[in-house]
Amino acid sequence: MKNLHADSISMAAYFLGPKNIKLITYFKDEETGKFVFEFDVDEQDGKKYIIEYGSSESRAFDQAVQYIKNLVFKNNRPRRAEK
Repeated sequence: MKNLHADSISMAAYFLGPKNIKLITYFKDEETGKFVFEFDVDEQDGKKYIIEYGSSESRAFDQAVQYIKNLVFKNNRPRRAEK
């Protein structure tokens, strides 16, 4: 049985919150600098949860937050948001 690995904080939060999957450990990948979260779930269920996350309201919310952060922190001047 393989455990599920996620290198996205948003996805890890989805697994912890709505899916209530046990977090086993986490570590920082030295090559990428990203944190990797390891969950106690078999590979088949893990794949199913990844697909569910991709079309979930949680993912849409995370994308909206990222978009707003990019507007606020990466742009020097206010502008009208385009959708």
